[in-house]
Amino acid sequence: MLCVLTDSTDFTVSQTITYGCLSELLSWAKAKKQYFKSSAGNTAGLPSDLTGIVHAVIQKIHTCGASGSSTSTLQLKTRLPAFCTLHRSVIRALSAGSANCCLIADCLYLSSSASSEGKTAAERKRASRQNRELRKSEQLVDTSRHKSHRQDTEYRHEEQSRDTARRKTCKVQAAFGNVFSMEEGKSR
Repeated sequence: MLCVLTDSTDFTVSQTITYGCLSELLSWAKAKKQYFKSSAGNTAGLPSDLTGIVHAVIQKIHTCGASGSSTSTLQLKTRLPAFCTLHRSVIRALSAGSANCCLIADCLYLSSSASSEGKTAAERKRASRQNRELRKSEQLVDTSRHKSHRQDTEYRHEEQSRDTARRKTCKVQAAFGNVFSMEEGKSR
């Protein structure tokens, strides 16, 4: 991997970055971080922080590997995630099983359906609502949860107590608000 950072041409990359490759890259970057810090004078412009090191290697792998790859339709994100975010993505992907190590690290690439800018949470939620089956299953879960809560007498009792306390608090605040406004009117 050091040859990737120093523009050496004695390596070949023939595929996109997978979660397994990204996991190895993150481990390597952690191990080499101190080396890059200590040799800062010798590395002329090379990054010394973990995120910078990982981004430099990913950029190099993508430019060298994607050109010769059959899956070159994948486009690398313009702003790559920080080291901690990449690490979390790898942990989540690999925790499901080692079979995911061969999956393309989609946290690095733009999805084919994504527009050039990222979607907001509201846009993602709206898009998920368009999937009728997903919406039906969400509604079914919500309905069954509400139904079970309505049938639970202890939960109903707690809910009634909360509602009563809230209404009493509102009445008291409203009464004091009227008293204060009346006193302000007298003092004028």
